[in-house]
Amino acid sequence: MKNRFENRVVIVTGAASGIGASASKLFAEEGASVLLTDIEDEAGQAVVDEIKVSGGVAEYMHVDVSDAEQMEAQVARVEALWGGLDVMFNNAAGVRLGGLLEIPVEDFIWSMDHAIKPYFLGARFAVPALQRRGGGAIVNTASIAGLAADRGLPAHVTCKHAVVGLTKSLAVDFARDNIRTNAICPGATRSPIMATMLDSAPKYADAVNRATPQGRACEPEEQAKVALFLASDDASYLNGCAIRVDGGLLAHSGIQIDWDEVAPERHGG
Repeated sequence: MKNRFENRVVIVTGAASGIGASASKLFAEEGASVLLTDIEDEAGQAVVDEIKVSGGVAEYMHVDVSDAEQMEAQVARVEALWGGLDVMFNNAAGVRLGGLLEIPVEDFIWSMDHAIKPYFLGARFAVPALQRRGGGAIVNTASIAGLAADRGLPAHVTCKHAVVGLTKSLAVDFARDNIRTNAICPGATRSPIMATMLDSAPKYADAVNRATPQGRACEPEEQAKVALFLASDDASYLNGCAIRVDGGLLAHSGIQIDWDEVAPERHGG
């Protein structure tokens, strides 16, 4: 396997499951020393143990991404363990749902604190470490909701648009320090919560499959592979990009018409 991250140090937040867990395993497989952080300690340590059994280098740390001291401490930890930081994967976020007239104001504010602030804090403490290393990469997990609106989700849409905006701002501000910042914008992805929804609600799964040109939800590893690409030297001239990983969902107009059913003559009749 190509060791794109040999001798490099990576932090992955939200690493106990889903995209974060998949990315942590892939970074380690490609030679990185990885600090996995999360608040789900048992699950996070299980991922670390799996990495170590496979011969990788990884450690786990409990980190609440909304807490500045803990976010600073994770950077200090990797510098103490492995001498520096090369990649910051800001992946963890939380948001509370509800329409504009239904969501409590406190829940909207909570969402700002857990779905925007963590990316700011991740960059705030990672950038000086990356500068000390002579450069590196920041990858943020945004969403297609950061590029187009979903109905009835003002907190989610606002937060993800903010993540995309922060990504571009960091890209402009620190490009001359050889620090690239990009974002992945996942569509429907089979992370734990989404997988449960897809598996327990056939009508919801069918709606996702019908809306997505590729006809299925994404697997977490597919998102992780794009994050690794953006963090790697293979993406050396990508900076400030928000990459859709959505199976083509936003590539079409959003108008779902089965032309074979309503107008079969369009196709050679």
